[in-house]
Amino acid sequence: MDNNQNNNEPVLQPMDENVQVNNTVQPEIQPDNSVNTNNNQNNEDIALHTRMIQDQKANPQINLAAYEKSKEKKEKEVKTFTEDPHAGVKRFFGFLLVILLLAFAIFLPTISEKLSEWKNQKDNEALINGHLRCSMTKNTDTLKVEYSQNFKFANSRIINYKYEESSTGSTQDTKELEAIDHACRDLDQKTSSVVGLTITCSITSTNATVVQEFNLDTMDMASMKAAFAEAGGTYPEFSAGENVDTVQSKVQSAGYKCEKMP
Repeated sequence: MDNNQNNNEPVLQPMDENVQVNNTVQPEIQPDNSVNTNNNQNNEDIALHTRMIQDQKANPQINLAAYEKSKEKKEKEVKTFTEDPHAGVKRFFGFLLVILLLAFAIFLPTISEKLSEWKNQKDNEALINGHLRCSMTKNTDTLKVEYSQNFKFANSRIINYKYEESSTGSTQDTKELEAIDHACRDLDQKTSSVVGLTITCSITSTNATVVQEFNLDTMDMASMKAAFAEAGGTYPEFSAGENVDTVQSKVQSAGYKCEKMP
């Protein structure tokens, strides 16, 4: 063998036993896409969960059990109210009671006054000593005439009688009023001798009044009737000792209103 050739050949060095040659081929590192995929999936899940929470807040869930219970209670109340046959009557009487209470409060003074008058009237009806006063008003074509008859009684028997007639008109009724006054004075003159009889006449421009007072206990009824017949007057139909209740009935039957007074 040629030395030159030997010289050109590579010289193999002995391998160190401690040196290990790693001839294994390393694979190429690929990018890990699974991490990005998982992250995207998690983000979508979070977004979906957030939307669900927002939807629940915007549209709160209805408690069906509570709703049905409330609905059943309302229907029961409506049914009870509808089926009550006395509801209208109760409302009517309640309203009527309120009206009566208001009316009573408004008219209480008048009611009290009327009750007091009624009590006094009942008390006076039991009187055996006092006065019976009766009055009546009539109208003619031109005059208003007020009549009054007053009786004094003792032990329920009349002892005195007073009759008064008051005619009221206008200044245009002067002649009519003067005629009444003239008749009164003529009667007074013709009955001047009658014991127990007093006649009083008065006149103004609008009024003429005639007053006749009879003392029934001392008056001579026969001479009184004769004098009245001559003068054209009307004498009383009552005599001393008549029961006052009987006299009251007679006067009231003629249209008078009467009341007993102490």
